[in-house]
Amino acid sequence: GTTYKLPDNINTDLIISEVVSPKDNYKGKFIELYNLGTTTIDFDYEDCYITKQVNGGNRYDIKLSGSVVAGASFVLAGYSTDFGTIYGFEADQYSGQITGNGNDGYFLYFAGGYETGVLVDAYGVIDEDGIGKDWNYYQTKAVRIRSVTAPETTWTASEWDIPGNANTADMTPSAHNEDVNWKATASGTDWNTKSTDNWSSPYGYIPDASFNVNILNASPNDPSINAEAACYNLSIDSDAVLSIEPTKPLTVYGDLSVAAGKSRAAASFVVDGNTTGNASLIVHGSVSGSATVLRYFEGYDDGALNGWHNIGSPVNNMPIAGSEFDPSGSADDLYQWDEPSATWENYKQGHFSNFSNGNGYLCAIETTDTRAFEGTINNSDVAKSNLSYGADGWHLLGNPFPSALEWNTADWALSSVGAIAQIWDESACNYTLVNAGDAIPSTNGFFVEVDNATNGLIIPASARIHDATNNYKSVQNEEMNETLVMKITNEENSYFDVNRVGFKTEATPEWDIDFDAHKLSGGETAPQLWTVSNSQNFAQNYLPYVYDKYPLPLHFKAGANTVHHLVFEGMDSFYGDSRIYLEDLLLDKTVNLREQQSYDFMASTSDDENRFILHFYGVTSTEEIPDGNLITIFSSQNRIYIQTEQLPAGSFKVEVYNLMGQTVFAERLEPAVLSSFELREKTGVYIVRLHTESATITQKVMIRSINN
Repeated sequence: GTTYKLPDNINTDLIISEVVSPKDNYKGKFIELYNLGTTTIDFDYEDCYITKQVNGGNRYDIKLSGSVVAGASFVLAGYSTDFGTIYGFEADQYSGQITGNGNDGYFLYFAGGYETGVLVDAYGVIDEDGIGKDWNYYQTKAVRIRSVTAPETTWTASEWDIPGNANTADMTPSAHNEDVNWKATASGTDWNTKSTDNWSSPYGYIPDASFNVNILNASPNDPSINAEAACYNLSIDSDAVLSIEPTKPLTVYGDLSVAAGKSRAAASFVVDGNTTGNASLIVHGSVSGSATVLRYFEGYDDGALNGWHNIGSPVNNMPIAGSEFDPSGSADDLYQWDEPSATWENYKQGHFSNFSNGNGYLCAIETTDTRAFEGTINNSDVAKSNLSYGADGWHLLGNPFPSALEWNTADWALSSVGAIAQIWDESACNYTLVNAGDAIPSTNGFFVEVDNATNGLIIPASARIHDATNNYKSVQNEEMNETLVMKITNEENSYFDVNRVGFKTEATPEWDIDFDAHKLSGGETAPQLWTVSNSQNFAQNYLPYVYDKYPLPLHFKAGANTVHHLVFEGMDSFYGDSRIYLEDLLLDKTVNLREQQSYDFMASTSDDENRFILHFYGVTSTEEIPDGNLITIFSSQNRIYIQTEQLPAGSFKVEVYNLMGQTVFAERLEPAVLSSFELREKTGVYIVRLHTESATITQKVMIRSINN
């Protein structure tokens, strides 16, 4: 609907302040109203209705009775025999219509119900079912943020906090806009436990987005946030301690204030992190005082295969000297990327002294450890402009917030900056794609590419989201039509690489800044996969639609001498009449990807990178494409491999002869797409003969003995 001016005689002091549908007990449902004004609202005098609309359809009016004093709440509940038992007091009014299931809207009318009254405030959208909408409150609650000082006839998502889920213990009926303390006499430590022993509210409510919270020194029972949490203003007294546990989120909708003076050794505000992930903090208001943000790192001498990490600092311009990131005199290292020279600049050589907001860095951690960023939390936009375009246009930026970022929302305002970022995925030992809507984790660096020296972007506070991962995880909500996703893994280690190729009407064979991404090389022991178009290497490459045929080189580099597995996803996104084939130039083999979405092969680090070609045949193509051999025999070192395009129906006999005609191996092998066996013979050429039910295949192979 459209916001309109309310008549002068309509009361605008009353708002809907809380709407609930608890996960654990449906009989705990209620809605709460709050009087923002300075005088009592008497419902016997003022004709006021709550209207429930079910699934965007039928409406039911509930006429309010009683009154609500200034600065107080009015609770309208659905189950009169259960509400008091659940919450410890009786609601102000009961109605059997207060049974919203999360997708039902509630609307506040004065001077009549929905047919004759004037709409004053809305929870939800009139005539809309809430399933899948941003106002759905199924198995949770919705709380009006404290900063809201007037009703709104149009649903406004930014005025509400809706947790992922909530039980009756998480609800706060009758307690909108409370000011509470974590008591100095607290007997527990869990922020997320309802308790009058810990919280100063009358019913021990867990704070919500309408509460101002003050943390007192409760040593040894300092509070810890162990689940999703929210408040309005948050202040932490001198000597008080508050921590957010790893992977748990806190949203402060107002201001954060951390007292400067403290005599205790412990930090006063800790945003924790460990091997499971990072805690997450979003502050919408101002920030004062210091905090500690922790990040877990795997070390390179602890048996871990990778000790290198791209990072970004979430505190303002943190000095490095004397911090836990200072590598002076240790086996650790710290670098920044210099685009004009395409080199890593070492902190130890005096190239930089602070972590600058929005810049990214590369650190090497000798031993697995948790390191601390310390200082004032950044909660402001960070603008970057006119990044250099000297070597290749790549720049390492950093997430400047203690929360994740949604990449490439409109507020990033990318100008001459590639729409696809790349982030170091430690589990893959490769850089991986960050498409629009994906999450850049907190404390992480990310690469962006510019196409000229006049450019700009904003790392926006509006893009902050709660995401607990240390490593990148794509959320990729965009439906990617006509897109082939290829993932390469190997049997030597857990590293992998992912490549995408697809087709768009507006695409060209060149780098399309809005949807292509050039390839960034990963670790030496990880497999690498990229396509080549117009002499450029791509990790994501969109091309013009294929109506006839299009051969696309797919280059590959092995990180280990072992068997590799190439898996294809997205075949269903292509038009049914189009055909896609993978040609293996090394083995002279062609695979129909419509029939087979995986390809296993042996590869060595010394192999030619130009190994594969992807053949795309459009709907107008009449060319016949050979299916290639059904069985391929090849060797690596002293091992012989037998690869079949289709699984054999039964076992088959394998015989191996030396050049003198002597049998050196003879066995029956069970059916498998890729079989192998070791041949313990001298280096030389051998003849492999394979007997199946329908044919006999003979192939020469080279064996390299591991003993000579």
